[in-house]
Amino acid sequence: MKKFFKNLVYFLFGYFLIVQIINFLAPYHWGNPWYSSKIQYLESKNLVKDYNLYFFGSSRVYRQIDPVIIDRELKKKGFKNINSFNLGSPATFSPQSYFLYEKFLESDLSKNVKFAVVELNSIDGIGSKRLHEERTYYYQNFSDLVYVGKSLSAQETLFNRKNINIYSKYLISYVEQNVLPANFKHLWIDDNFYKKSYLGKNKNGYFSLDEELSTSTDSVFKNYLRTRKRKLSLEKLQQRENLNFKLYSDYKKIKIDEKKANKIVLDRINKLITLSKEKGIHLIFMISSRASSNELKELSNFIPEPNFIDMANPSESEYSFMYSLENSFDVGHLNNLGAKKYSKALADKIGQIIN
Repeated sequence: MKKFFKNLVYFLFGYFLIVQIINFLAPYHWGNPWYSSKIQYLESKNLVKDYNLYFFGSSRVYRQIDPVIIDRELKKKGFKNINSFNLGSPATFSPQSYFLYEKFLESDLSKNVKFAVVELNSIDGIGSKRLHEERTYYYQNFSDLVYVGKSLSAQETLFNRKNINIYSKYLISYVEQNVLPANFKHLWIDDNFYKKSYLGKNKNGYFSLDEELSTSTDSVFKNYLRTRKRKLSLEKLQQRENLNFKLYSDYKKIKIDEKKANKIVLDRINKLITLSKEKGIHLIFMISSRASSNELKELSNFIPEPNFIDMANPSESEYSFMYSLENSFDVGHLNNLGAKKYSKALADKIGQIIN
């Protein structure tokens, strides 16, 4: 029996060691196919010197920020050498987005970068449907596990039902990251992992929902997108009124304590600003349209003005288009027309900051 347990310990130790070696050798982004496809494209084409402005974040970045328009508008303002690339990917929130940005700073791709725009997010709770998925656990690390715990505790006690549920799923994902090897099958064998379509038609990382709906060959996914779009089109007049009113009301209901902000998240933000500055990069945090919250508004009061853009405020008349039915694909995202207007408005904001 002793020999059995001894061999079991050796086996488990050997397995754990092999997993750690595999995960160490895997690209830091291996579990996020959208982000991976873009990084693989940039590296394989040796485009280190081609881009000096990058966008990071969720689908609200991926689906709504068009580098063609960003570059064109900034060039009109006198920034002749700006060339941007969209590194946004679906459901990529904090701490995943911050993890990816930190790793990007360590890579060769950051060498020529002058500006970066990172979507400002709260801690993203892991949904039950996404638990155990590779894209949920690939980025987990001890530092971020501690960060999540401290951040939740800073909002309110960690030991309430909601926060225990959030933290337990991060803990499970962290364990999975340490006991499950990176799936190299995706990287080296699966031809569908790196998809050029994720780059968009201009190969600049922007891929609108309208474009994916019109070009996708996956009938199930197309039906899913059609359903999302159809929900917004039913009872059009009523939907128009409801959408404008709901989104505007949600924003106006946000009540903030100007003296209060999540210190743990704020420290992470300031650290990223400092790390970027050391690399010669001007980092800008952005609240995306239709994505604001009490916590984000509170944080925004403490982020230096040169490092912050608010694209969520519908009360600014020039940005009211972001909350209209005509410019919407679904409740959470803009359509092609809205994305063009949004990109132009964002370029104006960026131009004001970096001027």
